Amino acid sequence: MTRLRRMIAICLALGLALSATPLVAQEEATPDSPQPAPEQESDALVYGEPIEGAIDNQTFTETWALQAEGADRIRVTVERLEGNLIPDMTLQDISGKNLNRASANNTLATAQIREYKLPAAGEYQIVVGRDRGETGETSGTYRLIVEALGLGADHPNNTAVVGPVEYDTPLSGEITAEHWQHVYTLNGAAGDLVQVTASRLSGTLLPRVELQDLNGQSLRAGNVDDRGVTARFDSYELRADGEYRVLVQRERTIDGDTVGEYELMVILLGSGENSARLVTPPTPVEAYDEALPGTITNVRWYEDWQLSASATDLITIVATRLPDADSTLKPAIILLGGAAQELRRGNTDSTGATATIERFKLPAAGSYTVRVLRDRGKAGTTSGQYELRVILEGSGVGSPALQPVNGAIQSRVPVEGEITNLRWADTWTYSGQAGEEVTITVTRTSGTLAPRIDIQDTNRQTLRSAQVAAVGDTATLQKYRLPTSAEYYIVVSRDRDQDGATSGTYSLVIQPGE
Repeated sequence: MTRLRRMIAICLALGLALSATPLVAQEEATPDSPQPAPEQESDALVYGEPIEGAIDNQTFTETWALQAEGADRIRVTVERLEGNLIPDMTLQDISGKNLNRASANNTLATAQIREYKLPAAGEYQIVVGRDRGETGETSGTYRLIVEALGLGADHPNNTAVVGPVEYDTPLSGEITAEHWQHVYTLNGAAGDLVQVTASRLSGTLLPRVELQDLNGQSLRAGNVDDRGVTARFDSYELRADGEYRVLVQRERTIDGDTVGEYELMVILLGSGENSARLVTPPTPVEAYDEALPGTITNVRWYEDWQLSASATDLITIVATRLPDADSTLKPAIILLGGAAQELRRGNTDSTGATATIERFKLPAAGSYTVRVLRDRGKAGTTSGQYELRVILEGSGVGSPALQPVNGAIQSRVPVEGEITNLRWADTWTYSGQAGEEVTITVTRTSGTLAPRIDIQDTNRQTLRSAQVAAVGDTATLQKYRLPTSAEYYIVVSRDRDQDGATSGTYSLVIQPGE
């Protein structure tokens, strides 16, 4: 019976007219006719908001309605305010079936259902009474409060999406008993390597994180660490493009008791191999031997450079970490062919700062890709700035750099030239007569050049050669008799030609044979 009904009964007994509209129709009562028992109505309860009532000899039970939107975990407390009431209470379903009951504790002033998990969303009722019910002798006012220890996993608070989360962008939230699970959406790409971290900012929260697909299937979860502050899981590779769910919870979920603020971070450890973040047009290598700056991050754990070669050049490729206090990069290099096939790989050296592909001869003229990446690629953990150099060790045979003729040489008139990696052979012309005997000498004038000489006919067929002398700085082709009157080619090159390692200036002279 509600307080309003007790007032109605008192007013009728005193013969007073009730000015407010009655909850139920009243019949005129006479002393000789019994008063019919009014129908009992339930007042609605709200989690966390106390409500007051009274028990006496006319009203020895009161019923309160409770509407649950999920299989909630609740605590129910009845506390005496005035009088000598010894309270008890019963939790019932809507049909009146008893689900749980609590009698007064040792103080005789409080009855409490300390913890109960409702079986499902729906309507329930709490019946507050006194010790021994109708035959009891206590009465008084009381306060009733229903607290949510944890709303059900199916409650809208715990299923609705809070919002999106972006890679490497922290956001904060607060876990409460009424909202112990926060659901975020994440847009990911196939192959993305991710880590999810939630750290307590305040309160008692023991966080937990979970990654799910859109069907709610758990993909990876992380529980709180030994310090009780942070929850994370090791890297997980997304299997497909699309949307995923990121959950932040408290430990033991609905059965947990911790609350507090947190910071969530979804870290991109490495973009998927086919991610648009990685698959971008390569940067051209404009010229050999130039320093090219680049940066490796988790988002872009490799960068591509396009190398165009006009011949089968001999090259060395070096990637070096730039000095920076924040840089941890351990570089590696892959040289890819025209079909993206791997031709050669250079791994991080023992210093951790440099990777080298040393003296590799390109198989053909054409376009190649130089890929600079971090050690262990996508799964690596280092990042930072680097410098790339593609060094020409020797132009390929047929390179345009080797084609031009330096000029004509006259008997007894020395000429000067220079051998480099780009142009490791110089060509001079000499007009000779049949039967003429010549001695050709080339001498290093600077650098490391170990010279050699070839004399060729008009078809560029080699007629005679002279290798570097034992002293290493000169080569002499002695007393060669020219077979016919014609223009001859005198080729000055370095020892081992394209594969050689020496360079420098020289002096060339042709003397008549003695």
